[in-house]
Amino acid sequence: MFFTKSYLLLSLLVLSICSKAQDTLQDSIQTIKISALKIDTDLKRSTLSVNAVKINQSNLQNLSLQDQISNIPGLISLNAYNFAQDLRISIRGFGARSPFGIRGIKLIVDGIPETTPDGLGQLDNLNLDLIEKIEIIKGPASGLYGNASGGVIKIDTKESNDNYLINGSYAIGSFGYQKMNLSLSKKINQTQILLNANQTKSDGYRFNSEFESNLFQLKVKHSLSPSLNINWNTSIVDSPLANDPGGINLDAVEEDRLQARPQNIQFK
Repeated sequence: MFFTKSYLLLSLLVLSICSKAQDTLQDSIQTIKISALKIDTDLKRSTLSVNAVKINQSNLQNLSLQDQISNIPGLISLNAYNFAQDLRISIRGFGARSPFGIRGIKLIVDGIPETTPDGLGQLDNLNLDLIEKIEIIKGPASGLYGNASGGVIKIDTKESNDNYLINGSYAIGSFGYQKMNLSLSKKINQTQILLNANQTKSDGYRFNSEFESNLFQLKVKHSLSPSLNINWNTSIVDSPLANDPGGINLDAVEEDRLQARPQNIQFK
């Protein structure tokens, strides 16, 4: 009888400790809000296939969007570093047949569609250093953004800080990689201003794979009321150089894996 009472008391004590630990854990976990469903929803309460990625820019080289979405289940990206053809993205098979670019998947950046009416999307004019959050919808729920949507990639970029702030960075790497980034942000009364300039260039790993990209972005947000804002986004992209080395067969790889396809050089 003594052992039975002791066992019951020990069980109740363990249950109490587990309950308190669970409450503490729930309090410490940050709630993730999903806005891609057009109604703000907690991620853990959503019954749809949605992924949210909070970007930590300090750990990324930011040569391709693939660096930020490579861990999403059901999403495959190719041609990450072929800047002549842009990144190819497939969500659950949609977009897999596209020879270049992003097809069948809706791209939205700061609420503005980046997908053309024929379903083709590109992210050449997106400064990857400004991305703050990415939300991805998979499955039938993507129909919220139009017919025949194989998926939705919703990208939110940074906004200006409360105080005047200037950020600059310069990075170098192998194969002639150079990247310069300069941001200026300021809040004036109810108006937030963000100005960014970015230049990226590289000689590439293979011959005839050089590229250079210059980006300029201006974001202005003016709050008329707590629930009404006016947004102005301007993006300018200049890519004077984006060579494509092309594909080579196994014999050419064994001879020299760095060489380019002869036809790509001949026809430029």
